[in-house]
Amino acid sequence: FTDYITGLYERGSRIFSSAIGLSTMTPILSECFINLLIFSLRTDEMKQNTRLYDSFVRSNIDIKIMDLHNRCYGFERPVDHSSNEFKSFKRIMNLRNDQIHGNVNIKADCIETVYFDKYTPLFTKGTDPLEEFFNQLESIVNAKDILDRYVATHHFFQEILSCLDGRHRNELEMILAADSFGYDMSRGRMGILFPKIAKSGLTIHKSDYEFT
Repeated sequence: FTDYITGLYERGSRIFSSAIGLSTMTPILSECFINLLIFSLRTDEMKQNTRLYDSFVRSNIDIKIMDLHNRCYGFERPVDHSSNEFKSFKRIMNLRNDQIHGNVNIKADCIETVYFDKYTPLFTKGTDPLEEFFNQLESIVNAKDILDRYVATHHFFQEILSCLDGRHRNELEMILAADSFGYDMSRGRMGILFPKIAKSGLTIHKSDYEFT
């Protein structure tokens, strides 16, 4: 029984910490993606006017997304804010805002109904208290929903990329896939610094091995 409870503890702790981390990082990933897109594809007017660029980057993310086609090069059409991908993304960001501001929804966030017989808690189903605790620990974070939100975020990224013409989409995808990228100050453009495959060698002169 001890091994069983230890296994529940390790599983519950791993799932809880991983789920919380992914739930926290998913909205941050979204902000980074949008801001990287703006920085790499912004128009000349945005490059030359720092205040205009800063104001746009600091605006609400839904406003930024709906105005990308006006502020950035390469968009063949605006992002469809009535699409299912955009609606799912909005729900994810709204949930993030609720978490940041500590908004609590009693009906949505409740775990179980508990009754009391004087000082004794009575649960609707009988089970081992420790086992129930670890089961509820997993249900609080709801790992499946968090994974679904992570996948939905990437689907929305693809929806945005589909609005770009071929050249600008390829350039942006190369930057997204790169381990590191650089910025050409003279042209105001981003690019790849190093290739994925590099070759190095050593040139040896014959005279180095001649003895007198």
